[in-house]
Amino acid sequence: MSAVLAVPTRGAEFARAFPGPVLSPPSEGASDDAKRIRDCLAEIKNWASRRLGSAIDPRVLKRQPASTTERLHAALASAKVMTSEVVMHLDREWRDRLFAQLDDLLAVEDWHEDDEPLLDESFRTFLRLILYQKPKRRPGLGLSHRGHLIAAWTAGADRLTLECASDDTVRWVLSCEINGERERAAGETHVARLPQILQPYRPDRWFADADQAAG
Repeated sequence: MSAVLAVPTRGAEFARAFPGPVLSPPSEGASDDAKRIRDCLAEIKNWASRRLGSAIDPRVLKRQPASTTERLHAALASAKVMTSEVVMHLDREWRDRLFAQLDDLLAVEDWHEDDEPLLDESFRTFLRLILYQKPKRRPGLGLSHRGHLIAAWTAGADRLTLECASDDTVRWVLSCEINGERERAAGETHVARLPQILQPYRPDRWFADADQAAG
């Protein structure tokens, strides 16, 4: 049985499917950014049709998908639609790599039935994290059993792990060398505060290009 996904392509449809203040629907104007967003949404719509082999029904995202396969496909399509909203802030390579990571993360053949698929609220937090922190290096991605996206950066023995929860909440754990000594820290904060929280730990070691981090 083929699963059917709804991928909203206009502002009002997007607002109904993904309520919340974090992301605003794309402009209907003729700007370059608006055109890029519409093109990206069209790509995602075509991707969903090819992947699921079925027409897109605008009513489906209003109900909970029944099967594990359908739930994973719905979570994947939802994450890609949300990414398209901020596509003007990501270069194409960054976006394409993120989509590939999501494909691997939500692969049906590797899925454990007891785990939750990626939650929309968690992925919204992740997108805001990327916009606030603007990392040049892409993180490795994982998924908690509760459906929270986990982003991890490693630089040698120094490691930073961020769990993206709902309501723009981030749980962070790090281990790094400061003045020749190993320091470990953990906490929970709002995504907008994360840059200030991480500043004493020289976050460029994780986020900057390799040459900048070395300097």
